[in-house]
Amino acid sequence: GRVDEDRFAAALAAAAAETDTLRTRVTEVGGVPHQVVAATGGGDLERRDLRGAADPEGAALAWMRADMGTAVDPLGPRLHRFALLRVADGRYLWYQRFHHIIADAYAITTFTRRVAEVYTRLAEGGPVPGRRFGALADVIADEAAYDASERRAADRAHWARVLADRPEPALLGTAPPAPARAAAAASAAVGADLLDRLTALGAGARATWAEVVVAAFAAYVHRRTGAPDVVLGMPAMGRLGAPALRTPAMVVNILPLRLAVRPADRVGDLVARTTAALRDLRAHQRYRAEDIRRDLALVGRAAGLYGPVVNIKAFDYDLDFAGVRGATRTLSEGPVDDTSLSVYRDPEGGLRLELRGNAARYTAAGLETRLAEFGRVLAGLAPAGADAAADRRVGALDLVADPAGRARSGPDRTPPTGSVGALIAAAAAARPDAVAVRAG
Repeated sequence: GRVDEDRFAAALAAAAAETDTLRTRVTEVGGVPHQVVAATGGGDLERRDLRGAADPEGAALAWMRADMGTAVDPLGPRLHRFALLRVADGRYLWYQRFHHIIADAYAITTFTRRVAEVYTRLAEGGPVPGRRFGALADVIADEAAYDASERRAADRAHWARVLADRPEPALLGTAPPAPARAAAAASAAVGADLLDRLTALGAGARATWAEVVVAAFAAYVHRRTGAPDVVLGMPAMGRLGAPALRTPAMVVNILPLRLAVRPADRVGDLVARTTAALRDLRAHQRYRAEDIRRDLALVGRAAGLYGPVVNIKAFDYDLDFAGVRGATRTLSEGPVDDTSLSVYRDPEGGLRLELRGNAARYTAAGLETRLAEFGRVLAGLAPAGADAAADRRVGALDLVADPAGRARSGPDRTPPTGSVGALIAAAAAARPDAVAVRAG
């Protein structure tokens, strides 16, 4: 639809004026980091009219990807960027880029909805609605109070118990750890019918569909790696205090979700066990993963605190700018250490799955294979027409479309020609992230 660019810029500036993190700079004083909040600014908007390009949408995407590929200095003057890209008479793209040091997904969503609210009010001729957001200083003060509390000591003791004999996290690939710079990605859809069956499966264990998806991902990691002890990374919003709920800031915490998974486990039991583990995780979610790493002496080591991350994006991404509908698209969630599964609600009633992987360890084709395998596990968890899906065994969940057919195809293949060394080299080049040898 038609967007009034000046009104949009005014709405953005008004929302930024009450968002401390958009006016925050990180500085070092004597080697100690500080956050300094400026009195004004943060709402700068670039405008670009790309209607004259041969492919306006493609030109916009190329511009955005070029910007995302530019390193951001955390001590620099600008930790975010906004641009309004016009690609047709009635179509605009609002590009947002945030350094994760100032904002998480909750903060970004909250801020975006605030801009839409202010834009709508201005379009109606009314005044800007009163300040909605709290002060960053209040968030920091609340965190300091937690750090000095008995609750923090209890949370630390909880994580020490949970991780006392922690295993090396199982990963979906076999390539050695590498710095997380760029991410490859693959996506897939889960239909509304399957989501309904997953929801019904969860009801028997008093679990939500989201908790069933987490259980399914743990089952998938177990089936692919054979690990009897799966440690997933689970984002926790961390907003247990009122200041953090009212303030766009970087609060999210990614914590280890440890689950025992065995082939003989009933699916219903795994879902119930996952739900209980998530309940414990949420009860102790304020203790920072960074502090857990220090407690376990993992800082500076290649060993991770958890394996693949599973991130349930339960935010409302539909926006209304005075009758002009806006939809959110995530271009990037930043670097990925190993792999990260993001799960979104689809407007059509199903789910959208996005699997991202460290590009130094995974290819897009390899991620597509893994996502297809996980899709089969999800479907196998609650097959159509099954009356007792909860009684299915984890070991019966197939990763391939036709396991019997794959087994039959082996002996009938034409023997390859060439030396063993050449065949190994060719196989490694074709599938660099595939398992070469597995023992035990």
